Amino acid sequence: NTGAKNHLRVKKIFNLAAWWGGAWIFIMSSLTILFREQIFKLFCREEMAAELLSVGPTNMMIFFSGFQFVGYAIIVGQYFQATGHGTISLMMSLSRQCLLLVPLMLIIPRFLGPVGIWWAAPVSDVLSVLIAVGFHLYERKRIKLALAVA
Repeated sequence: NTGAKNHLRVKKIFNLAAWWGGAWIFIMSSLTILFREQIFKLFCREEMAAELLSVGPTNMMIFFSGFQFVGYAIIVGQYFQATGHGTISLMMSLSRQCLLLVPLMLIIPRFLGPVGIWWAAPVSDVLSVLIAVGFHLYERKRIKLALAVA
């Protein structure tokens, strides 16, 4: 559709994929948070369960709390890759796991202590979603201009 300059269809599919991808990850990570203790127990031996269950589910909830919105960012990044905007796609992919997460894992624990390691992931996730929103709005504007010219 991009190569054929079918901008209306590109816009429709781009928005549809972003919403569905975002909704799917939101639902699945919400279920993970909701059933975190049951999921955590699947990976605990009986003799370890009491000690791990005292901290594990809370840390798991913290870790996944920002992940609920990452599906949208992933779809937006994949869109840019599929439409030949590899640099934007690469920047978006690297932002969440490398450019944001690693520095945040070094910075946040200085303020929050060891629990700051767990908070680095949701902060990184939310910031990467904000980056995706910026690129999404940029692309919608670009497509709108292309439709006006066509």
